[in-house]
Amino acid sequence: MPPHYVYGINLDLKYKNWDLSAFFQGTLDHQIYRTGYFAQPFQAEWQNQSNAWLGRTWTEDNRNAEFPRLTTQRGLSRWNYQFKDHILQNNRYIRLKSLIVGYNIKDLKIGNTAINTCRIYFSGNDLFEFTSVKDGYDPEFQESSNNSAYPFMRTWALGLKVSL
Repeated sequence: MPPHYVYGINLDLKYKNWDLSAFFQGTLDHQIYRTGYFAQPFQAEWQNQSNAWLGRTWTEDNRNAEFPRLTTQRGLSRWNYQFKDHILQNNRYIRLKSLIVGYNIKDLKIGNTAINTCRIYFSGNDLFEFTSVKDGYDPEFQESSNNSAYPFMRTWALGLKVSL
C-alpha cells in the first residue's frame, strides 16, 4: 500500500560569503508488513538472520517479549510472524537527502593572476534520518526486505572550485 503522505522540503540560504542548500524528504502514515526473505526469522535455511529479532523474542527469561519465540520450522515461523499485528510497522521517516555548505573567497590573487571564483564546499548525500522503522531496513525500499538487505550508503565530499 502506498504512503498516505509523501513530502519534501528544499532550503536555500545565503549569508555574506556562506551558502547552504539542503533537501529533506520523507513519508507520513505508511503502514507496512515487511515482505521478502527477511520478513520473518528462519524463512529459509540458507539465509542469514537480521539482528532485528535479537533480545526481542519470547524465551523462558523474556516472557513479555515483543515477538513470538524463534523457531527454525518454516511453517511455524510463518504462522507466528506473517501478517500479524505485531509485525505491522509505520514506515514514516524524514531523511536529509542532500546538503551543500560552501564558502566563497572574494578578491583573491595569486601573484599577478586574479582568481574570479574560489569556493570551498562540503557536499553530502543521505547524511541522517529519523525513522520509526525498527528492523534496520531502508524505509525508502518500502515493504520488501529483498532489495534493502545491504547497508545503506551515505556519501560526503569536500571540494574546491577555482575559476580564473
